[in-house]
Formats: sequence, C-alpha cells, structure tokens
Amino acid sequence: MSKVLAIDLDGTLFYPKKKIKMIPKKNLDFLHDFIDQGNKVIITSGRNLPYAKMVKERINRDIDIIGCNSAFVVSNNQLINECPIDNRTLYELVEDLDKKFMPRGWMVMSKDYNLVMVSRTNKFITFCYKMLFYLQGVYKEEFIISEETFQDQLKNGKVYKVMMVFGITKKRKQMACQANIYIRKHFNDKIESSWTDTSIELTAAGVSKSKGLEEYCLHNHIDKKDVYVIGDSGNDISMFNTYKENSFCMKHASPKVKKYAKHIVSRVCDVKNYIKEEI
Repeated sequence: MSKVLAIDLDGTLFYPKKKIKMIPKKNLDFLHDFIDQGNKVIITSGRNLPYAKMVKERINRDIDIIGCNSAFVVSNNQLINECPIDNRTLYELVEDLDKKFMPRGWMVMSKDYNLVMVSRTNKFITFCYKMLFYLQGVYKEEFIISEETFQDQLKNGKVYKVMMVFGITKKRKQMACQANIYIRKHFNDKIESSWTDTSIELTAAGVSKSKGLEEYCLHNHIDKKDVYVIGDSGNDISMFNTYKENSFCMKHASPKVKKYAKHIVSRVCDVKNYIKEEI
C-alpha cells in the first residue's frame, strides 16, 4: 500500500539549511526515492502558496500542499478547501491588539499576496525587516511593505494567516504571552492563536495542520495508518497527536514539542528506516 508523508519545511525539510541548494541532498534524494516508488509527499507548512510552489519546483516532483497551517489545501493542483479569517473579526482584532499590546509589526498572508508586512516602530526597524528577508538567500520569499495594502487586506482580502511580531527582549516576549492569553479569552470562538515566544500566529478558528491533513485524506480516500508526519514546532503538535504511531519530531526541536511525537530523528531522510521496517 502506498504511503503519505506530510512534511514541515522550516527546521524540518530545510534542516540543516543550505543557502544555495535549499534542501539538503540526502533529504532530497529520500523524497525522490519515496515518490518514485509510488508514495505521496505533502508540504504541511505555515508558509503561503507561492512559497510552497517554489519548494515544489526544487523537489521537482508532483507533490501536494497544505499551507498557512491548513488555511488552504491543494491536491492535484486543485484547491479543495480554504478557511480564511472573517474580515470584520480580523480588522477588529488588529485594531484592538495594536492599542493594548503595541506589537513591533504585523505580517499578513492572503490569497492575493504572499506576504504583506507593516512596522509599528521606526524606519530603522523597517530597514532591518528588509535586510533580514534579503539575507535569507535561497529561502527568501516575495513580500511587500505597505500600510495601505495591509489595511485593504484586513477589510477586503481573503486572509489565510496573520503574524503579530513583538521582539526578542524578555519584556516583549512576556507581552506576546499576555497577548496570546487575551486573544484566546476574547476571540477563542473565531480565531486560532499560536504563541511562539517572539510572535503570535493567527488563523481562523479550527485551522490546524492536523485538520487540513484529515480533509486531504478524506478527499483522496487515504487510510490514517498510511500517513507519516514530521515537524519541529508547535504548529506540528496537532499532527503528532492525530497520527501518533507514525509521528516524527526533529531532534533539535524544543522538549515541549518533542514529547508529543513517537519518534525522534536528526534528519528527514532518517524516516526511511522506519518506513522500510513497516513495509
């Protein structure tokens, strides 16, 4: 029976980072062998569709995409499901959080724009944003910095995911934690919130990688026992819980994340040893 491998990108498929080749050769060779044997690979990432398509080109195989933590699901080049954030809720949320917690900036991923960024601080911070993205080498993605576009997407766009950026100081991290608690208390029925120390990821309520993968499997008549999942961060935990027996976490991940997975691996290519044993 063919197998399905749902794989995260940052910190997982890209690990260790190769700023020229993007995907380490051993990982790429494993994916090629896995797919060429009749199996399926699905990108399950917090990234938007244009970025996932860029990775797909690098892999040079027919793969499917679950992006923005499953705010959209693409199978056989067809959009089979999408869960954008309600615009009115989103606009009210951003306005409220800007006043109460004063984040350093915002990032929006939508159907029309891969990434829209805005800064709530000075021009130097905006310059640092630009340099940070440009210095990512082959991993850099398309983005624009525009308050006008940001506001338009909040009100009228089909927004898949929003990131609220706080900063790296202890005080800013504490504020991010407080903001996450506030969101879960006041917007829990409409917004899914995930805190990652220096930032908060926001999607529509109920959106998770696990949910997107379940919808994908239902659409393609795939048995749960044939699904393998691998990741390294908090937004991968839902997959670990749902596909526990075939769950893999990267060795360098936080202990808070690793405890949810059944297997720990150093590289994505190490998963082949477990799959062969079961076949």
